[in-house]
Amino acid sequence: MCTVAPTQLIELLTSVQTRANDIEIEITDASARELEAMLIDGDLEVAFLCRPDRALDERIHAMPLFREQMMVVIPPNHALAVRETIRVKELHGMNYVNRAKCEFNGYAGPVLPRAGRQVPDGLSQRAR
Repeated sequence: MCTVAPTQLIELLTSVQTRANDIEIEITDASARELEAMLIDGDLEVAFLCRPDRALDERIHAMPLFREQMMVVIPPNHALAVRETIRVKELHGMNYVNRAKCEFNGYAGPVLPRAGRQVPDGLSQRAR
C-alpha cells in the first residue's frame, strides 16, 4: 500500500520470519484491485491492501492492521498552516494534487462535492 511506510512492513515481516522461520515469504507488488482478485483466485494467501472506493469482496476475511489519518499538505506560509485541524469546508475552491499510484487517488474528488465544496477544474482531479 502506498500509504503504509515500508519500515512498518519490514518490521512485520521480520517478526513473522523470526517466529516461524519455516515460512517462505514471497512479495508481490500490485494494485489493491489486482491483489483482491489474486486472493479470490487463490493466487495469494495474504495481502496488505486498502479499497477506500468500496468494501472488500465478502469472500475475503479482512482485519485492520493500521489506522491512518488523512493529511493536508500546504506551504508554511498558507493561511491554514497554523491550524491543527482543517475541516473539508475550509478547502472550498482550492486545488489539490493526487498521487498517481496511490490507492486513495481520486478519493478526494467525490468527497469534496458531497461536503458541499466545489473542486476547481484543471489541476484538481487530473493532476498526477
